[in-house]
Amino acid sequence: MSTYSFPRQKILCDESPFSRKLLLSLLEKVYASSPPFTGYFKILSDRFSLYFLFFFNGAPFSAGSFRDGRPISCSIQEFGEYLASSAHEVQSITLCETDQILLQCMIHFLQEEPEVKAPTALIDLESVTRQIGEAGADAMIALCRDNTINFFFFKDGNGAQAYYSDLEFKRPKGMTIDEEMLLYAFQPGSKVQAFIFRDIVTTMVNGTSLLDKDSLYNLLTNGIPKNRRKGDGERSPMPAGTHGNMRSGDKEISSTSTGNSRYKRSCDTKKLPIPATDGINILINALCEKPILSLVLTVESGPLQGKRFVATLPFIIGRKDCDLILDDQRISRRHAKFEIVDNRLTIEDLASKNGTKVNGEAVTKKQLFPNDLISLGPVKLRISPA
Repeated sequence: MSTYSFPRQKILCDESPFSRKLLLSLLEKVYASSPPFTGYFKILSDRFSLYFLFFFNGAPFSAGSFRDGRPISCSIQEFGEYLASSAHEVQSITLCETDQILLQCMIHFLQEEPEVKAPTALIDLESVTRQIGEAGADAMIALCRDNTINFFFFKDGNGAQAYYSDLEFKRPKGMTIDEEMLLYAFQPGSKVQAFIFRDIVTTMVNGTSLLDKDSLYNLLTNGIPKNRRKGDGERSPMPAGTHGNMRSGDKEISSTSTGNSRYKRSCDTKKLPIPATDGINILINALCEKPILSLVLTVESGPLQGKRFVATLPFIIGRKDCDLILDDQRISRRHAKFEIVDNRLTIEDLASKNGTKVNGEAVTKKQLFPNDLISLGPVKLRISPA
């Protein structure tokens, strides 16, 4: 098993053997930095897991981890507890200084669910790029190839910046970021996995830090901030206090001293997690109190047999320009739609050429139940709750 790599800009400490003495030295460098430090610590464990602690304008801002080949959200408190209890497992520590956009790309990738997660062969990435441009909002696409994570950032819908950890890729001259991303996504060789984040938040406003150098060092070595003892009653979160606010439209993310995020909209939008699986994750926010239903679709025929997809309704399956792409000429461009109608899960055939069947019966629109077998032309999909 090999570890994954993330983009790095100015490297201040590169994969050095971990020790508390080195940790304290690096913290002193971070807190003494002028201008205030923006960047991250990266901890590599002997299990090839990665743990990140992010700083913005000289203060601890957020945390995250990448384990078993997938992003896993964690707070600053959890990062500290892990490092304090598992220092013997740590192979190395890295300190990198970054710009604000790369920092936010990494935080989004590790903390948020993407709208779409899929191999580039199964999505129309060019169409996605056009949609981002038409929406005119900030967005980010992460492409993973051979265990390297690479970020492509869009400002107001336009390709603005690319960050590579794949050092073998030679960036072409004279291409836009959009063109460069498509070239990278569809180059010959290894498969590329895409993670698509639309309407992301990139404006980060400074707040008041409650973790000075000594408190943070104590958290990272003892699992608790300075001046608290393990026996002082029930363990509670670290003192509430905002290190940064990131805004986009009517959504506000407040990052507290523990690194947890609070999402606020005028109607209290809630974002539901989707279980991590191989395949496609299509994530749509729940607006106000409207519930979301997630499905697992298991392919039971054809070259993708055995592949599992996790999808959040509503979504359309087809050969092109859809939420979920099935690359078969016998599948219509927009073949079928899955949605909730009157609190019932339904499938609707979108006038497809080869039709849609449920448990062998041709349908135009039908209510679905767990374990139903859906036939879209030659492709058979078994549905089950997520």
